[in-house]
Amino acid sequence: MGKIPTGKMPIEERAKQFMPFAALRGFGKVIKKEEKIKTEKPQLSDEEIEELNAVASVLKKGDLVKIKYYDGEFIRESVGAVTEYNPTMRYLKVIKTAISFSDVLKIEFFQEKEEK
Repeated sequence: MGKIPTGKMPIEERAKQFMPFAALRGFGKVIKKEEKIKTEKPQLSDEEIEELNAVASVLKKGDLVKIKYYDGEFIRESVGAVTEYNPTMRYLKVIKTAISFSDVLKIEFFQEKEEK
C-alpha cells in the first residue's frame, strides 16, 4: 500500500516558499559600493583659506561648531563642541572626531562669540 495524500505539504517544503529570493545575486553589494564613490579633496581659494585662518584664530575649546572636512575619501561634517584644539600640532577634535587643519574646508559657529 502506498501513502495516501492528505493535501498537506511537508514542513520542509512549506518553509522553502518563505525563503528570501535574490534574483540578482550580489546586486545589493554592488549598489552599496557605488553609493560610496570616493571624492577628491576640493581646492580652496585664497579667500576661503584666509577666512578659515581668521575663524581658527578665535576658535577655542568648548565652542559649538559645524565643521566640513575631507577625510581622505569623502567630504564629511562634524557638529558639536570642540573638545580639543591644538594650533601648534594643527588639529582639533569635535567631540571624538580628530580633524587636521589641512583637511578643514569650512567652520561655522553655532553661537555668536561674546564680545568683552
